[in-house]
Amino acid sequence: MADANIQYRYLVIEGTEYEVLSLPDSLGGVINTSARHLTAASIRQALVKLELVFNMRIYYGDTRRDCERFILDRFRKFYLYKRKGEL
Repeated sequence: MADANIQYRYLVIEGTEYEVLSLPDSLGGVINTSARHLTAASIRQALVKLELVFNMRIYYGDTRRDCERFILDRFRKFYLYKRKGEL
């Protein structure tokens, strides 16, 4: 399961939740890979499992810049708190 030594886990996704969970109609709502078929439902279930089982927070950023800002803000705050001994 999850490693107890890891304090925070994030998955940063470039794109809106709608974009991630909506598959193009041209694909028939299914992405075919050599290993398996991915549907919006299977993607959704995998993301929920990451949130609940592995305590991973998921952030959807509209642009790459939004994602970068999210990561940098957290790194900065984490560093400051860690340095003060508050974490």
